[in-house]
Amino acid sequence: MSRAAHELLTQLISLTPLPPAEHEIEHEIDALLAASEAIIAQRAALFEGLTTPLEVSDEDRPLVAELERR
Repeated sequence: MSRAAHELLTQLISLTPLPPAEHEIEHEIDALLAASEAIIAQRAALFEGLTTPLEVSDEDRPLVAELERR
């Protein structure tokens, strides 16, 4: 398992909240847009220090799936 990939995926998941319920989207679009911009900035900061591609092990595939879900 690539420890760096595992740590990066874990950090990305912690920065990415679960998708809001549909009724929340309609009433809080400005807040959701602001939150999305903040998440993008935080993710960019994580990627800034990477110099080479990271290998994701089979053990970390559930983390990738969770990140995709969010």
